[in-house]
Amino acid sequence: MISPGPIFASALNWTMVGGGGALFVLWAAWAAWAWRQGRRLPAAALLASLLALAPALPLEHQLKPYLAYLPAAAGVLAIATLAPGGLSLRPAILLAAGMLVVIGSFTGMRARLGNRNEMGLPADPVVRATSLSWQATTMIESLRWSATQAPPHRLVLLQMPVSTEAAERADKLGERFVSETELHRALGGSLGPNLAGRGRLRATWANSLLAAPDDALVLCESGAGFRIWGPTPNALLYAALTDVAFGHFERARRHLVRAAALNDETVAFLYDEGQMIVPIQMVLEQKEAFVDWTVGRLRDGLSAREVGGLQDMFFNLLSKATGRPVAALTAGSRVLPRGADAPADTTGIR
Repeated sequence: MISPGPIFASALNWTMVGGGGALFVLWAAWAAWAWRQGRRLPAAALLASLLALAPALPLEHQLKPYLAYLPAAAGVLAIATLAPGGLSLRPAILLAAGMLVVIGSFTGMRARLGNRNEMGLPADPVVRATSLSWQATTMIESLRWSATQAPPHRLVLLQMPVSTEAAERADKLGERFVSETELHRALGGSLGPNLAGRGRLRATWANSLLAAPDDALVLCESGAGFRIWGPTPNALLYAALTDVAFGHFERARRHLVRAAALNDETVAFLYDEGQMIVPIQMVLEQKEAFVDWTVGRLRDGLSAREVGGLQDMFFNLLSKATGRPVAALTAGSRVLPRGADAPADTTGIR
């Protein structure tokens, strides 16, 4: 309310704060003067405006433009009292004025909805948040394990760290730490997904899948929406490829190890390139660096059998994602043979 309408700002500067605060002071002075004149509406409108703003005070982030529209209505009522009374207008003039207001409202709203940013999303922050929330909750409401199975009971909303700093911060603060992205904010964290699940779904945000429930369904945040990575065992393989693409090799190793642990026999990977949040080419570009990193782990105490099994699993996974044979992918790489006592079917990908 301390920013000028009718479209309220989502960020303020000191000029807006001073100007808006001065308007409230003038409104209070005018309301007091009008009260002494026997006119109660300006004071009642001011009280209604303040009461409408009061619920926003306990919020952590109080600068929400849409919270100002209800108190703004009270301000409009107060301004209406300034109109001179006793005017006699012809019905045709009143009808024309009403039509202009309606046409202006529709035209303004269409312009507001049609204005897009560089990502193709609505430029207006309120409209964009509404759009993101609607798309995400619609997806969540329609989730199924398959066409014949019931919806999942547990949902993990995964936010993969992109930068090295973000990955280090995630490791330090724990798996539940996530950044407040536009999508996270639009959904109200886990509140929106839990409401979309109508009491049958428990949704949690995470930055990795190391502690995700074995039977959860995983959606990975990707800019303005989610990609469906499937059940936890399958999502772990998507996460490992993504970690390699970003250069987070230790996280990739941990995801691969847990994926192997959740599969007693051959690891099944249901891969769809359209569900990746990075191009598979980024993984290929990091392939040699990841293999060299695994070899370097020998100096940290990892056995040759473990390193060989890790490499074998990664190359089988990459073969499934690219359609290229393992022999072509491993050519020229520092690949260690798996130990003779390693199970023959624990790292194969089908």
